[in-house]
Amino acid sequence: MGLPRHGDKCIIYNLAYGPKKWSEHYPVCGGKRQSPIRMESEHAEKPLNEMFSLELFTGNEDGIIYGQLMNDGYHLSMLIYGAMGRVEITGGPLNGIVFSLYNFHFHYSCDEYLDGSEHSLDGEKYEGEARGFLHIASSSFL
Repeated sequence: MGLPRHGDKCIIYNLAYGPKKWSEHYPVCGGKRQSPIRMESEHAEKPLNEMFSLELFTGNEDGIIYGQLMNDGYHLSMLIYGAMGRVEITGGPLNGIVFSLYNFHFHYSCDEYLDGSEHSLDGEKYEGEARGFLHIASSSFL
């Protein structure tokens, strides 16, 4: 079985062809700042529970976020329809910078023997994780 081409949408997460093997086929995946991220509480500048006091704003009075929701069996994702109201995030460790949310998704596992999370906290992986893709919205930082 061969791996999908770089431009293909299929990404394999099983043990035989999972993230640990990607760099064998795609050297760009073998850098030092790659997933998975191993977070350690002892190296945090602030306690982790203080870092995540983020504020979320939508461009809609009713607070509804519009987008396309997709489930491929590995993650549930939502592509934000910015034209129908942007979603902006600030606060916490962002130091006053405002970011626009483009997409968010949840990784999860339907198998009791596999972790849903890609990243780990203090050496432990979890049943799932939430991830967002952001870009800077504050024009003063562009």
